[in-house]
Amino acid sequence: MKKIGKASEFVGREAELERLRKVSESGDSSIVVVYGRRRVGKTTLIEKAFGDRNILKIEGVEHGGLRAQIASAVRQLSAQLPDRAISSWNPRNWEDFLRLVGAIVKNGCWTLYLEEYQWLSSYRGQLTSDLKLAWDNWLGKNPRLVLVLCGSSPSFMVNKVLRSKSLYNRSQHELHVRPLPFAAARKLLPARTPLREAFDAYLLVGGIPEYLLRLGARSSCFLSFAHEAFSENGFFVNEFDRMIVSSLANNPDFERILRYLAKVSFSDRKDLAEILKISSGGELSRLLQELALCGLIRQYVPLDKPENSLLQRFSIADPFLRTYFKNIVPRLARIRQGAYNKRPESAVSYSELSAHLGYAFEYLCVTKAPVIADKLGFAAVDYRFGSHFSRVASSEIKNYQLDLIFQRADQVHTVCEIKYTHMPVDASVITPFERAVSFYSHHIKQRVERILISATGVTESLKERRYFDRVLTLDDLAGEL
Repeated sequence: MKKIGKASEFVGREAELERLRKVSESGDSSIVVVYGRRRVGKTTLIEKAFGDRNILKIEGVEHGGLRAQIASAVRQLSAQLPDRAISSWNPRNWEDFLRLVGAIVKNGCWTLYLEEYQWLSSYRGQLTSDLKLAWDNWLGKNPRLVLVLCGSSPSFMVNKVLRSKSLYNRSQHELHVRPLPFAAARKLLPARTPLREAFDAYLLVGGIPEYLLRLGARSSCFLSFAHEAFSENGFFVNEFDRMIVSSLANNPDFERILRYLAKVSFSDRKDLAEILKISSGGELSRLLQELALCGLIRQYVPLDKPENSLLQRFSIADPFLRTYFKNIVPRLARIRQGAYNKRPESAVSYSELSAHLGYAFEYLCVTKAPVIADKLGFAAVDYRFGSHFSRVASSEIKNYQLDLIFQRADQVHTVCEIKYTHMPVDASVITPFERAVSFYSHHIKQRVERILISATGVTESLKERRYFDRVLTLDDLAGEL
């Protein structure tokens, strides 16, 4: 009989923790399906929530078929319950295995925790079908049993578990564990870390606990990142490969999409179909949906167009992937030769490393639009938000795109320019922004409010111009992003 130890380095997740604790204390047998990208903190959350229960934890093994998974599961249980003759088990299939487990957990306060469920299942549906039988006949009979199915392949967990007819009306609880918001993520860095350095770190790797903890190992986040990214055995060097295996079943089409999006910044369906040499129909839609479910890419259309618009664009959403492709991939051959082992920080300057963070900041602001609306004082007004781009505008204005627009029910359009620079923004921002706003406002015939979101504020010369109606800084937003 095993108890989970106290989870370490746990921050945030108050709402998720409360949900799981209610399940634990409900007095009803329950199935909980937990999913999220690799390293996001699923295991730590589960261990924290169910820390006062007896637990049997079985983890899938990479690339294992049915026999290998079952053999590994028997070995894991035998180690956790040494006083039982589990090593003598010889189950032929998952049904046999679950029947034997059911005899162990038929009474008492138990959590049966199946980790890396996509590997346990070998990316197939048979284990889920056998779980239906086991739940109806053995496992679900214990009112104090919680069955946790946890996976780092969100697409598999959603499409093959939650939507499976086998567990229909049986998987009572679904929990998508997402990256931490900045306010919580910052607590994983050393307390001495200044706000701007902490935010740089957050934009570099996102709200992934394991990544952030590694950025606090040395005297600065930059030095920590350099050692993990540019040393031959650095943690981040092979992390992309591990993500592809654990979340995406090592499918080469996923990798090709991600590498192409990293190269071009964004793409439409037609270009992606040509790269993959497939039609732009169902198969491409499936691939893009799975990447989006994993939080690796985002799909967006102009604010004034429907979701199925031909102007639909796709871009990388995951901060770590953007950093990986921008900074690690171009140096990968030299990294693997050990060229930077003595001085990893020489591979890239701090200014070069942080130069690409502007896009990450733009994307974060778009995803946190309700926070910005609240700071600007119109959160109680109905509004739609998003970016704006068009082929017509792009033919007249190079790289035309308005980062974030709020179309408000009070007939005002709040248009935001988003800048992430290490120096205050100066008056040079006005001319290109005004050209884009003029094109946009010509077509809407309503009042436009101009907002600048600047990490470091503005220069005195820009203030004197009184061009922007309002300026928001990192100090204004950081506590709620």
